Amino acid sequence: MRVRGVMAAVAAVATLGTATLAGQEPLRAGVLGSPTVGRSAPEIVLPYFTAQGPGPADQPFRLGAELGRVVILVFGGKADSAAAGDWAAVKARTDSLVGRNVIAAGLIRGSPERTLEIAAGLPDFKLLADQDGRAHRNYGIAESTRSWSAFVVSDDGRLVWFGRISARGSEGWAAVRSAVSKGRTAG
Repeated sequence: MRVRGVMAAVAAVATLGTATLAGQEPLRAGVLGSPTVGRSAPEIVLPYFTAQGPGPADQPFRLGAELGRVVILVFGGKADSAAAGDWAAVKARTDSLVGRNVIAAGLIRGSPERTLEIAAGLPDFKLLADQDGRAHRNYGIAESTRSWSAFVVSDDGRLVWFGRISARGSEGWAAVRSAVSKGRTAG
């Protein structure tokens, strides 16, 4: 009887922690160790690439080093042939949101070489190579997920919002904009 109660509670949390767009599998934030809105966002330490090339090997992107700034983390699908166009569309969306104390970074599952190829067409945008998928898993994104997700981290390091976004459409971006405003705690 107790096992059923625990399983029902897990199912309820899984349902509450789900964000989807029509026809997509759920995003599991808040379940099984993935982040929960209002709590500290999991640290990310990954090599990054820009249109200028790879970032310094001894200075990877560190989410914790971005305290004081709102961070938009965009998790993309697989690094396939459509990825470059999708990332260009995502960058165009985030360009209107970044500025003083707001940055955006993309996370891609792929080799550093493929990440560098895609980043070459994205001026002023950091694309992080999550080759082993650990950051994706820490944020509750299954390996089979090919859809796009965004997480907004406040300037004090807490997760403000997460959800599905459309790389080339408008779905989810109004919520990202609102979350960026809410993520400014220092004024």
